[in-house]
Amino acid sequence: MSKIIRIKRGFDIKMQGKAELNTTPLEKAKFYALKPSDFSGLTPKLSVKVGDTVK
Repeated sequence: MSKIIRIKRGFDIKMQGKAELNTTPLEKAKFYALKPSDFSGLTPKLSVKVGDTVK
């Protein structure tokens, strides 16, 4: 996971030119995943307890 950088009062990077407007089409993924570790400040909580039956 990358380091989180918080910017206060903004930051201006002076660069010349503009970004290209090219895109590359890709195949759609068959599976997607979201992990709690992808979201900083999120505290995951379990919704089941020890001994509960799950599918």
